[in-house]
Amino acid sequence: MVTENDDGQDLLYDPLVTFEAVAGKTYYFSVDSLAAGGKFDFTLVDSQWQKLVVGPIDAPAAGAPDGTVYYAGGLGDLGALDPDGTEKWEFYLDFFASYASPVVGADGTVYVCDEAAAVYAVTPAGKEKWFRAIGDATFSSPALAPDGTLYARAENSPLYALMPDKSLKWTVDIPGASYTSPTIAANGTVYLGSADRRMKAFAPDKVERWSFDAGDEIFASPALDAAGALYFGTIGGRFFAVNPNGTAKWSYLAGGGISSSAAIGVDGALYFGAYDGKLYALNPNGTLRWATAVGTDIRTSSPAVTQRRIFGHCTGSSSSVAVFIPKCKGKQFSCNREKACPTPRLNLNPSRTIDSS
Repeated sequence: MVTENDDGQDLLYDPLVTFEAVAGKTYYFSVDSLAAGGKFDFTLVDSQWQKLVVGPIDAPAAGAPDGTVYYAGGLGDLGALDPDGTEKWEFYLDFFASYASPVVGADGTVYVCDEAAAVYAVTPAGKEKWFRAIGDATFSSPALAPDGTLYARAENSPLYALMPDKSLKWTVDIPGASYTSPTIAANGTVYLGSADRRMKAFAPDKVERWSFDAGDEIFASPALDAAGALYFGTIGGRFFAVNPNGTAKWSYLAGGGISSSAAIGVDGALYFGAYDGKLYALNPNGTLRWATAVGTDIRTSSPAVTQRRIFGHCTGSSSSVAVFIPKCKGKQFSCNREKACPTPRLNLNPSRTIDSS
């Protein structure tokens, strides 16, 4: 394997060599030279398949019932992969979308928001179904209700409820910026927090059911348990449990701000990351089960929980994944990966404006 590069900085032009290693064999690698400021990265990945994408991806992918995997990339690409990792298609948005996860409707339609506050509906074949602008910059994912209503909010814009054909169902003004995605309960209630320090609950017909004052900015989407209780943190570091009627259940003060949405374990334990660089585990009654340092602050990512493992992602000075055993809090292993950000590519369509009809 021989490769060369006279750039040494931009991921768009850096060479990539991959190969499939066989267990039990020894491999030797030689780097003849590196230019000043250049860097050589060697990564071992134990995975079923890998897909190289151009640009960062800062939000989880979405899966469809047929096994198709959809992702939104930092250069405005919405991609579809077969279950074996083979590319099905790419659809290019008008702007970046690395902070938003796609959502998939019952008919296979894929919905995604880009950072220019546009909502897209794309067919399972990768063709644009419709487009609608909703206001300011968008750094959150849309949410799809069982009745097909799509909820989305731009940073400083109203909360939009859109019909499957993109027609407007309703909007409601919410003070303060928001970087969180709406959360929808089984009864259709829509929950959304914002910088105005309040977590709000709206009925499917737009009526505000209640407003809970959390005392600080809310940049994390709430998690819901089977009983309908909400769990979320604030930038001030306070983590709340709120009853379905909007009354406080309990709260816990972490050692740093919280913008990581919580994950709920099979036993009701609550897991979230904080700016103090710790992954927290709380008992269902709000008492601390354990807290363990993961190396750097946890901001935009949320833990993923299985019956045996907790996956936590750090997003501070390094990009890493740490794996923990829930009951004993022991860190089992961590893998670090340097992330280079390529030069952004803009592909704006100036004719697209806010549609409020």
